[in-house]
Amino acid sequence: MEDTKETQHRLFYSKQDKKLFYIPSYYTHGTGLLTHLVSNLKKGEEIIKAFAPDGEIYCREITDSSRYKSMWYFCVSLEECPKEAFELGDEWTMHAWITR
Repeated sequence: MEDTKETQHRLFYSKQDKKLFYIPSYYTHGTGLLTHLVSNLKKGEEIIKAFAPDGEIYCREITDSSRYKSMWYFCVSLEECPKEAFELGDEWTMHAWITR
């Protein structure tokens, strides 16, 4: 998997939940084109699949968050934190991180 700064800033792991989750960008790079949003969402799914090819991937819109409102996340259950992900502190669940 390509190890980019953008991926590292958007890929998280909750050890409480044992969940790996990715929050793709929702920006259209100033174009207003829906194709950019679709591309970002596809990339999010591909990133999660790279870590758990056989895992059941969930995709949800974030509605209860001041930081991530109207964005989407992809998540999958995973036993250990990959080195590419930011590991949340012991007190953080995936839900608490997203809705903060």
